Amino acid sequence: MTKTVLAIDASTTCTGCAIAVIEVDVLMKLSTSAIIPPEFDPTLFCFLPTKRSTAVGKNRKAAWVKFAGERLTVTEDKKRCLEVKMADERHRRGYMASRLNMLIHSVDLILMEGNMSFRSMSVTRMLGEIAGIIQGLGAAHGKVVEKINVHTARAELDITRASIILASKGYSEKWLRQADLTKESIKVLMLSKYSVYGLNENMTTDESDALLILDTWLRQGGIQPNG
Repeated sequence: MTKTVLAIDASTTCTGCAIAVIEVDVLMKLSTSAIIPPEFDPTLFCFLPTKRSTAVGKNRKAAWVKFAGERLTVTEDKKRCLEVKMADERHRRGYMASRLNMLIHSVDLILMEGNMSFRSMSVTRMLGEIAGIIQGLGAAHGKVVEKINVHTARAELDITRASIILASKGYSEKWLRQADLTKESIKVLMLSKYSVYGLNENMTTDESDALLILDTWLRQGGIQPNG
């Protein structure tokens, strides 16, 4: 019996996906992809493509203007910022939903993070909305959605040792510039473990985080790599 499993690492800017094809407790195929929403176009509101320095009240600041040199009141500036922010969020949710819908339609099981909480309340809220989209699409397509605790998944890997190796043996200049050495370490570990499947070494860390979610589920189910 063949089962297709989709693991999703949700993000507001790049959602990582890992897809596995399993036959009789053996992982036969494995691939990853990233869903990256294109930038929202503020010209839809008749604003210039980027913020411009202009007079806002008694001060100067970067703001959304309809023409160079347009003066804004503080109230109008706040209104425009909110309009663009809300439109951008709707745009991201819509794009994510359409792409995820195509993937979810063709799989048997969906795996997702069970703990999406961050320092920023705004990011946590948006990730909660994306999680709702995933669960809603899963229900609409009659798919089972399982949640994996990412902290538990990370705890079962020797990430600290991998991070030390990356930072000390010829990787220092390349990897220490990365914002999150832990995520880069997870990527290295996942690429090494599943090298037989020809995964793209230039995958995003969101894709490797999705691989970690999938890896946790595979280990829990006793499913072995092919070969």
